[in-house]
Amino acid sequence: MIDENNWVIPFKTIINTSAAGAYIVNFPEYRPDLFLFMARSLGLTYFDFRTEVMSPYGWDAHQLTIEELDERLLQETGKGNIMVCNVEALLATKETDERKKWLQDFLSRQWPKTIVLPLCLYSHEVPESLANVYTFENEDLPEQSFVNRLLM
Repeated sequence: MIDENNWVIPFKTIINTSAAGAYIVNFPEYRPDLFLFMARSLGLTYFDFRTEVMSPYGWDAHQLTIEELDERLLQETGKGNIMVCNVEALLATKETDERKKWLQDFLSRQWPKTIVLPLCLYSHEVPESLANVYTFENEDLPEQSFVNRLLM
């Protein structure tokens, strides 16, 4: 059984020994409970892109551009280190080539602070073997409690 508080230590070590910048954390499934725990554990501000940016647009949210995503992320990192969740909601509205290019650009861009992006759906489109990409497997993660399943 995975310790419910220590599963994040391998990634925390990477963050604590590296420079500010972009990181992608691949998860085998959508686990907002772990995203929130990770953000708190790493001292990152939790930013939900879908809720904060896309929701006000309603059915027109798909019209948001990748450039608008970048602008907002730059604005948020100007405030401090962040974990940005639910970016995949916007990425799902884009073509594969545009998503792959954005993921590559996200990782190589010079960000003013640390920005962590958890992925589930498009982790297979992330460039492989990069130091700023970390992948969790199911066996690395604590089981989701019944209460968390109901809440999320």
